[in-house]
Amino acid sequence: MHIFLQIAVLFNAFGSIGHRRAKFAMSVSQSIKVVSYYGKLIVVPQWTKYIAMNKNGQIFAWEIKPGTNSYLWYIYEQYRFQLVAHGDPNFIQWDKSLRRYYATGHKSRRD
Repeated sequence: MHIFLQIAVLFNAFGSIGHRRAKFAMSVSQSIKVVSYYGKLIVVPQWTKYIAMNKNGQIFAWEIKPGTNSYLWYIYEQYRFQLVAHGDPNFIQWDKSLRRYYATGHKSRRD
């Protein structure tokens, strides 16, 4: 299985070079967590409660439990979600990919 972390997320998180970088990096370390998703470690925002993959392999972090249609996961309310990685649709069944995570980053159960 292949899950690739989006490098752009890390570059955006650490900001510019110089004295401002250290200050910004400290706040970033408190706002992200590393979780295991299908046996691979990925970096997600601290507010992540659910992780799910769409049919095309995009893996999203969700603040609330998303709904689903025949192709993707979605939410109607104004809550946060973010693309965090890409997965292999041949390995992960997208419609069974929803996982709930606690604040510690530990997986609870499949919802």
